[in-house]
Amino acid sequence: MPVRSAFDAMGPRFEIGPYSLTDDDIARLHNALLAHIKAFPDDFKRANGDPV
Repeated sequence: MPVRSAFDAMGPRFEIGPYSLTDDDIARLHNALLAHIKAFPDDFKRANGDPV
């Protein structure tokens, strides 16, 4: 699924697949991802392969 940060005449936005996220959505996603990564730290690596 494509994930992208975009900027157009309406300003900055963050998209996941066909969905544009609001500021509240982004904050909720960020918090959920942090909680998940803290709960399962060994399952995550940076894109270059380094540990988080």
